[in-house]
Amino acid sequence: MASLPNPQTVTYEEWLRMPEVTDAIEEVVDGEILIMPPNKLNHALIVRHICKAFDAQTDARETVVLDTSFGLVIRKAPLTSRVPDVAVFQMSTMIERDGYVHSAPQLVVEVLSPGNTRRERERKLADYASLGVPEMWVVSPEARTVEVLYLESGFLRSALILAQGVLEPKAIPRRPNPDRRDLARLMLRLTAAVFCAAATLLAADDDLDSQMKSVIGAFAIVQQNAADPVTSEQAFYQGAIPGLLRRLDPHSVFLRSGPIRAAQENGNRPLRRALAAWFRSCPAG
Repeated sequence: MASLPNPQTVTYEEWLRMPEVTDAIEEVVDGEILIMPPNKLNHALIVRHICKAFDAQTDARETVVLDTSFGLVIRKAPLTSRVPDVAVFQMSTMIERDGYVHSAPQLVVEVLSPGNTRRERERKLADYASLGVPEMWVVSPEARTVEVLYLESGFLRSALILAQGVLEPKAIPRRPNPDRRDLARLMLRLTAAVFCAAATLLAADDDLDSQMKSVIGAFAIVQQNAADPVTSEQAFYQGAIPGLLRRLDPHSVFLRSGPIRAAQENGNRPLRRALAAWFRSCPAG
């Protein structure tokens, strides 16, 4: 991050008259204009991954998902405007003036970069809290974690740091028929490790990442072009995982927790009969 040479504080009205910055990221903090270089590729991949997940899962009639292409005005005096990596707005509460957003998003996501300092983080948290942002995620590609913060008593306070587990925003409406977007739902409720995986997609020595990207890409194509809706349950739990095991060892079978519980609950019957009873109870397809 760098300030303009011989920085001078600007007012909101002066800032509106200035030419737009198109080849960098511009923020204003307490009237001082800060110019930052465009995000690097790994950073941009993570931001794109997050935006696509929210776009797929949320209802575009109620929710707006924006990335680093807009300015979020925190206050007009002294002028402070931030550029979140990702911001998710409820359309009914969104306020636009002079081409900029003047209202709090329901969620802000910031992806850390190596050059970020503690002071920058603290000032940014304070600005988002003062605007009334109720929830914030801080993604660390280096640590492969997501820190979740909630607004409490005027401050964004850290609630948890996830390296794995389910991650789901509190105040964002879901798409009316989420079952048609099972993969998107999984991406929205993703683990922190998956959230940060885009940071290493291009690493030459990490072949697993590229293979997983190919699998997800293939499933997306199938889901978009299949005559009937295809769920992640069908594609992965009923298709890919059992198929993988059969390919590696034809005598192996993939079982979820259902048949195991059935066998335990029917201890007086042979395991084979318990499994057969469970499979007969499963819906077709």
